[in-house]
Order: sequence, then C-alpha cells, then structure tokens
Amino acid sequence: MTSTLARHESYDIAAMTDADALIAMMTTVNGERRTPEAGVLWWLFNSADPTHELIVGVRGDRGCLLWGTAEASFRPADGLNTDHVPYFTWQGHDFEQDPGVETPVERVYQAVREYVTTGQRPTCVQWVPAPL
Repeated sequence: MTSTLARHESYDIAAMTDADALIAMMTTVNGERRTPEAGVLWWLFNSADPTHELIVGVRGDRGCLLWGTAEASFRPADGLNTDHVPYFTWQGHDFEQDPGVETPVERVYQAVREYVTTGQRPTCVQWVPAPL
C-alpha cells in the first residue's frame, strides 16, 4: 500500500480533507518498522482550534493515543501496556510512552478518522487523566 501523503512528524487536521490518506500512510509506516518492539508516532493538531492535540502512534497490532490540552493530558481508560514502550517520530526522535497509552491499532485509526472529521476529542475512546 502506498500513500501520496508526505511523511512528517505532525499534521494540521484543519488542512486535511481525507482521513483515509493519513490512515493509509500510518498503516504503511507500521508495516515498514525496522524494530518490531518500537512504534512510530505523530502529533495531530487543529490550527482552527489550537487548544488541544492528539498524539497517535502505531506499533504492530497496537498503537498509542494521548489527548493533550494546556492543562492536562488524557490516555485511554483501558490502556493495554503495563510498561514503558519505545516510540519514535518519523525523523527518529525518541518519545518513550508511559504505561496505559496503548490500545488496539484499529481504535487508533478510528480515533484519527474521528479527529480529522470533527476536530474534537474522539469519543470512540474513553479518556482518563494521564498521571503526571
């Protein structure tokens, strides 16, 4: 599968018209990972409403989700990972993820689709405050 979407570390969803292109790129990158135990992550933001961001990652059949605002961060209530997990940006920067942020990769894609479509925090995830 090849996507025409350029690979970057962050994407402004206000400038996107096709969530499927973003998901296709993430799926392709997921399949190209050289280190199976490490994931790749991206920052999604909405320039029309810069009060929040969605951090998403892919790592095989799992991925990470974090919702951030200036005041707090939130993770999935049913996060799967019990230990820290290595994630890297497309440029290779290390962003180890805390326990409890991983969820099935299909839910990550669902959350991406919802965020690109609505510009708001995805409701397909039950969010809880992330520990500081």
